[in-house]
Amino acid sequence: MATWKPWTDTERQYLCLHASDGARAIAIRLHRTPGQVRSQAHYLRLSLRPPGETRGRCTQRAPIAVEDPALCPHCGIYYATEPSGICYRCRVKKKLDEYVANHHAALEAAQPYATEYARQKQQISRFNRGIGLEPDE
Repeated sequence: MATWKPWTDTERQYLCLHASDGARAIAIRLHRTPGQVRSQAHYLRLSLRPPGETRGRCTQRAPIAVEDPALCPHCGIYYATEPSGICYRCRVKKKLDEYVANHHAALEAAQPYATEYARQKQQISRFNRGIGLEPDE
């Protein structure tokens, strides 16, 4: 069984300078296996392909669509993807604004009760802390 041989800085430097020579040529020069060279190149984020080699890579990009969907008329940032002609975020904001407008009176009526509830809860918490039921923060 072969023992593991750590990579030296000189070997790494040679690998970086001669990466385009290929794994076999570098392996012969460094007295290592091609698998070890490929593994170290992957670790160092190096490509062992010769310049101009395109095997396995897409060299042509898909053409960009000329007719992009229109931008949202409300915000002008996002594309209008909804059937209503506005973007999703503006549609949600519009629905929320409608909900608040329709339920404004009910929300205003509930506000004093919510404030009173929060005040009572704070008083109970302070009392419990004072007699040692809750740990101090």
